[in-house]
Amino acid sequence: MDILILNKIAGHEDDINELKSALKKTKNTRLYKRYSVLLKHFDGFTNRKIAEMENLEEHTVSTYICCKMKISI
Repeated sequence: MDILILNKIAGHEDDINELKSALKKTKNTRLYKRYSVLLKHFDGFTNRKIAEMENLEEHTVSTYICCKMKISI
């Protein structure tokens, strides 16, 4: 049994709402996966745990998050 400790990332409520809205609207599976990864990141999951949950490589998860952060800055 895995013990999961979440450290929710505060201060990104606008980003989270934007992602949830985009997640509902998109029909593109690649974008859906990216949005899902980002939401899990903002919920406080580690990259390794997100990778396991989304069946991705940890490096891919990191890339998705870095790309989003560069766009937001």
